[in-house]
Amino acid sequence: MKRVISIFLAILTTLSLCSVSAFADETDTPAPQKYVEDIYAYKCSGDDVDYYKQQLAASYESQELEYVIRDVNLNHGNDDDYIIFSYFYTTDATKALTGLLLHVYPNFYGVEDELVVDDVVYYKNSSDELNDLNAGNGGDYVDIFTTKSHQTGKLITDIGFKTSDGIVDGDESWKDVPGYNLDSAVNLNSGSKKTTKAIYMTYDSVADEYSEELNSTYVAKVFMNSGDSETARDQLEQTLIENDLGHGYELFSYNLNEKTTGKHVYLGYVFTKDIKDAITGVMLASVKNGKVNDRYIYNEDNTVKYERIDNNFNEGNKGDTINLYVTYDSATGKALNKLGLQVGRETNSSVVYTFLQDESWTEVSEYDDEDDTIDLNDGANGEYIYLWNHYSAYTAETEIKFVKDIYVKVGADLEEVYRAMDEELSKTGLEYDYSPFDLNKGTDGSVIIIGWTFTDDVKEAITDVMLHHSSRDDALEDEFVRDDVTFTKLPVNLKEGNEKGFAYLYTARDENSETALTNLGIEAYNYKLFSKSVKYFAESAEWKSVSTYANEQKYDLNDGNGGYYIYLWKELSMVNGVEDSTDTSTDDPSDSDNSDSDTDIKPGHDSDSDSDDPTDIDEVVYGDVTGDGKVTMEDVTSIQRVVAKLSTFRPSQREKADVTDDGKVNMEDITYIQRYIAKLITKFPADKYTMYSYN
Repeated sequence: MKRVISIFLAILTTLSLCSVSAFADETDTPAPQKYVEDIYAYKCSGDDVDYYKQQLAASYESQELEYVIRDVNLNHGNDDDYIIFSYFYTTDATKALTGLLLHVYPNFYGVEDELVVDDVVYYKNSSDELNDLNAGNGGDYVDIFTTKSHQTGKLITDIGFKTSDGIVDGDESWKDVPGYNLDSAVNLNSGSKKTTKAIYMTYDSVADEYSEELNSTYVAKVFMNSGDSETARDQLEQTLIENDLGHGYELFSYNLNEKTTGKHVYLGYVFTKDIKDAITGVMLASVKNGKVNDRYIYNEDNTVKYERIDNNFNEGNKGDTINLYVTYDSATGKALNKLGLQVGRETNSSVVYTFLQDESWTEVSEYDDEDDTIDLNDGANGEYIYLWNHYSAYTAETEIKFVKDIYVKVGADLEEVYRAMDEELSKTGLEYDYSPFDLNKGTDGSVIIIGWTFTDDVKEAITDVMLHHSSRDDALEDEFVRDDVTFTKLPVNLKEGNEKGFAYLYTARDENSETALTNLGIEAYNYKLFSKSVKYFAESAEWKSVSTYANEQKYDLNDGNGGYYIYLWKELSMVNGVEDSTDTSTDDPSDSDNSDSDTDIKPGHDSDSDSDDPTDIDEVVYGDVTGDGKVTMEDVTSIQRVVAKLSTFRPSQREKADVTDDGKVNMEDITYIQRYIAKLITKFPADKYTMYSYN
């Protein structure tokens, strides 16, 4: 449908005659399967048929579309008006028509825009004037309805017609296009008051291939562009081509600022087959009468961080500032396959879908209210435009990363500091993150952003962070010792540019620590409004506020400077799988029987013991993550939080959670535990011996 408007305009405005080009296969390579992407019907007088066929062909060819113009008058037997019927193809199964319906109305007032059959929504194919297949003969109104919902289980490959006295076009094996709420085929000349012959629409189809194609690729990057004309779309397409990862791209040719006074705005994205590169979530944010300054936002639960795509959907008009945000956080448990546009949702407005309307598609929600959606032209008096998304679920692997280094950037402009931070962190070649909030927000001081890099090697990790502050800079030493651990100062004042006070962050690297830093977070709220605080981290037992050296209490970084209340938080996770650095072994041969040795035997499974007595076993109750001696849904919940990266395990917990004995903790372990609780199984794969359960 997205090309119908441009085709129609081309028919009305093109003045020169063009010949129809043939689409020849110049190679021996088998042609790919093709499907019908959309239909177009046009009414003209009998004298103008050849002219309008040429104009229609020219329009299709200008867009490099493979097409068919059926040489059949849908008003067969009527010498007055002539209906030209055409359609064009696609090789992309995800864009194919999946169903056709015909609906007969006794008069114009019964015309509907959409129909529902077996929970599948069909939409009227084009405008009332051009879509009435009985135009000019005084009969009933007959309209074509189409769907791209893959609930139908088929993909339309061709369309034809037959009359009451024989086949006109198509094949005898083709099926009749059904009528809405009718048991028989629909005569397109139904109710004609003039001499006409009965004519019926037919179609050919193949089995639906949509699911396999759609779920094999994911959206890797989203791009937007705006300009004063349609040239912005061509520029965006060039960007997509340059960023193509070898798996194609999608470009919406529809102006997302349609019918407003603003610039032309276009959206597109490139695909990947690597789940690790996939976008895992998209959200929208809207600001009235203002500029969106936050590069990051968090979802409604403050658990997943989203990064802004730097374009306003309402660019150049007086509407709300509306931005798209994306995340690559695997904890969402899903990967984005496609985006779609819904144009028109209000009464009497046109409806154009560029996505497949079924229950697997959902509207992109607003970041602070996941039940709410945003009109991309909100406040601009343009078309109603809504963004939709399609996901593929997957199980996220739980892989703990540790903070290697912390960086602090200072500047006068928020966006410039972001760019400088991003540039410095990207040079490290490591995975990194940085704060979505100015640590000096609301004060007269400089803009301050904190960032950090990650490492898989716990030996490189920061093990703790602490704050130290004073009214005098020279009173703050370069390092201090707390509980036999040395903390070293980072050389940037977190109150830079303010009149009152100095505050520095100190880091420690303690090889004897049982925990290491896995993330940093920020809590902030406006002291004037006393609004609900915003936490840029997921609350769990592992998160604690960064305390001060002086009294081990959390500290407002803007204390004394009249800005936002801002507190730093830290996530400290147990060091999993790392041997204790204290060497308790001995070289004395007499101690050899008691020394630790590397073995694959899990604790509680003594390979040298022949005893079946449970009391002889240092027992591990697999699935008992909470350590209360029972396997319950509380244990399932604990593992789900870790899989979703909302918390982490202690070493002993990871051992108990890995009930499949495959070295990983994921949804498969959760399923086994749920089956055990339901008494569908009595032991786990990891329990090679008898499972001793507790009541």
